[in-house]
Amino acid sequence: MLNVPLRRVTTLQDAGSIGVALVAAVALNGFKSFAAFEGLFMVDREFHPGAGRAAAYDRLYKLFREHFDPYSGLCYQLNAAPP
Repeated sequence: MLNVPLRRVTTLQDAGSIGVALVAAVALNGFKSFAAFEGLFMVDREFHPGAGRAAAYDRLYKLFREHFDPYSGLCYQLNAAPP
């Protein structure tokens, strides 16, 4: 979907919380970039994008964006309506 390789770390416990903290550290200029974290974690597997899949996701995302804005207000109203 993102058309970039993804790495899975060996320490999966709290990986989501740690990831959010690292994103915040970059956003707050605590680190210059995500490259600064290279080597901090052990990686046990790397996933590579499948050929042609990025084009399919790009097409689907374009369709999503074309339809999201016109219907986002309706979705909000439907979710906020009492049962």
